[in-house]
Amino acid sequence: MQINLKKCFLSIFAVFAFIFVFDFIVHGFLLKDTYMQTQSLWRPESEGMMWVMFASQFLYATFVTSFFIRLLAGRSKHVAIHFGFYLGIIVAAMKLGVYAYMPLPFMLVASWMFAAFLLNLGIGFILSFTYKTE
Repeated sequence: MQINLKKCFLSIFAVFAFIFVFDFIVHGFLLKDTYMQTQSLWRPESEGMMWVMFASQFLYATFVTSFFIRLLAGRSKHVAIHFGFYLGIIVAAMKLGVYAYMPLPFMLVASWMFAAFLLNLGIGFILSFTYKTE
């Protein structure tokens, strides 16, 4: 299958924008109080590591989109949503491992798991529209 570069870049941008906004809402607002209660575990904001977060979000958007296009593009919209659903389960399961080696409240880890699931489900939904076949 020939890759449509315009759709590819549009998809990467849309997924990146979704990740950025989703993470901003989840971590900047919904979990803010929890992070304040556990602030001894986190880097101080003065270290200015946000560029690393942006880079990781962009790389995730790029690789997830590329993986989807290479393996699943050209199928039905439902395949993209299933892709996001299963990717969400996988990423959420990986978040559980953090609980084993970091002294975090379980509700924070559970929140990360739920957020990871919703984020990836949303990515699948976005890909179902941005890289659909005619």
